[in-house]
Amino acid sequence: GNRQRMTAETMETRATDSPVAAYVLRRALKVTPAVAFEFLSSPESLVELGTAKSVRSELLGSESGVVRRQVYVTEAPFGRCCPQITVAAMMVSSAADLTVSFSSNSQGTAVSHVYGFQVAEGGCVCTDTVEITNVPPCSSCIVVPIARRSHTRTMDALAERFSGSHPALANAY
Repeated sequence: GNRQRMTAETMETRATDSPVAAYVLRRALKVTPAVAFEFLSSPESLVELGTAKSVRSELLGSESGVVRRQVYVTEAPFGRCCPQITVAAMMVSSAADLTVSFSSNSQGTAVSHVYGFQVAEGGCVCTDTVEITNVPPCSSCIVVPIARRSHTRTMDALAERFSGSHPALANAY
């Protein structure tokens, strides 16, 4: 019992020092950064991209182009047959630097995302900078790959939506 408690503590001290996992996902989008930002600034985009089954959001504040929301994202991370979970996240979108960030801490797993958009040939490049800063002891080997798969799926869906062949794109400009 004693050894296990020590591991939990070292996990916790380590979490503050360096992330359990950190990676950047990039996708090319055939829209301007502003259009992509506008889309991802809406909590509903998570449902549209298939990341979430449903989203509830509360506006916390909005000043000088920075909008802060508390969002409740209901997802089924382990597939259809497993129970759905609802994760509370802080969502901040900043019109000045065109970034949308999410941070959540649920069941001992802390994740932060920063989506950014850079002008590129024929549209823009969206980057998702992910940091997983904490996971329950002994479960990072499960949590990290599942999280990464889900983040990759979201970016694939985003790229598909803004690939130029999506019907909704006709109205994007």
